[in-house]
Amino acid sequence: MKRICVLLPGKIIYDNRVIKTINVLNKYCFVDLYYTYSTPIDNDLFNSNTKLFACPPKNTIKQKILKHSFFIYEYNYIYNEVKKHNKVYDYIWANDLPVLKLAFKIKKKTNGKIIYDSHEIYCETINQFFPENAKGIKKLVFKGLISMMRFIGNRAEANMLKKTDFFVTVCHSVKEYFTKKYGRKDIHVVYNCPPLSNNTDKIDFKKMLGISNNTFILLYQGVMNQGRALNQMIEAHQFTDEDIRFILMGNGSIKNHLISKTKTLGLEKKIIFIDPVHPSELLKYTRGADAGIVFQETDKNLSKKLGIANKFFEYMHAGIPFVATEAPENIHIVNQFPVCIFVNSKHDVLQIAQQINKLKNEPVKHMKEAALKAAKYYNWDKQAEVIKEIVK
Repeated sequence: MKRICVLLPGKIIYDNRVIKTINVLNKYCFVDLYYTYSTPIDNDLFNSNTKLFACPPKNTIKQKILKHSFFIYEYNYIYNEVKKHNKVYDYIWANDLPVLKLAFKIKKKTNGKIIYDSHEIYCETINQFFPENAKGIKKLVFKGLISMMRFIGNRAEANMLKKTDFFVTVCHSVKEYFTKKYGRKDIHVVYNCPPLSNNTDKIDFKKMLGISNNTFILLYQGVMNQGRALNQMIEAHQFTDEDIRFILMGNGSIKNHLISKTKTLGLEKKIIFIDPVHPSELLKYTRGADAGIVFQETDKNLSKKLGIANKFFEYMHAGIPFVATEAPENIHIVNQFPVCIFVNSKHDVLQIAQQINKLKNEPVKHMKEAALKAAKYYNWDKQAEVIKEIVK
């Protein structure tokens, strides 16, 4: 059996795309995952063909400097762990730009083929790592660091892609961007879709929360952080129908802020926060909603504009209609399957409220039918075939 080294700059438990990718690979390959932080349940995610090696970074000045400057070298310390095990790899799967330089370092030792899986347009996301509302000298320093890191990243990515064996990314709009930028026409698209399932189990939110059966449940599921227009979602419920309950399920850096905002606006009756659930339980909760909502703040950076949210596919597979941002990849899919309705990329609060009310008050049977048809086209079973073709 072939042996594959997978590199991940983060926790595996939070990266559903990488979990699913490894579980395709480990059916017929030995997989070694090198990642930064472990949790007690990591091993439960994979079969016995997968070995996990957690490599937490040292809290040194050097590491801190690399993180905010020459970030392409930030994870090169993992090489010592790889070298210690003295294994020869047929493939090295690098998840995102920060570990691509590390992949080449491993390639020199093992001569394995490099697969670059770009989950986003990484250099475009760098502004997200710095405070958005900095002022004065801090604003100038952050602006300079962002420009420098983008320059370093773009130059390194261009040079390394000349020698990368396979290039994978998340959707066609991002693929078109990379093709135009780097001239590569052999880019594979692997959407982060759920697998097909015949399971129709669903949570009864109304019973769980003790609310009226006539209530309309609108669901946001996922991480609560910047870039998802969550503030506007909250504000919109000043103008939605009284029998709508907006459930936000998840955690994140701005969750407490959103809870505080809800109280300030006097919306505690209409807006409910609940904790996240295990990924295996997620679609059961999604199916329990009447509709979903997912936004991308496309003005934040080009990666936000051209990418597609995982929730887009999760709502689709649950067979519920939803409200989404009018962004290029979303439009591409809705032109095939009318699974949702849009709000403009400015996320106007009144328009959001109007579209939410529309989902409640107008017939949506055609959207539910389209969602289930789309799920047969956009599903992990089809994406797995792309992965198998790469490493066959």
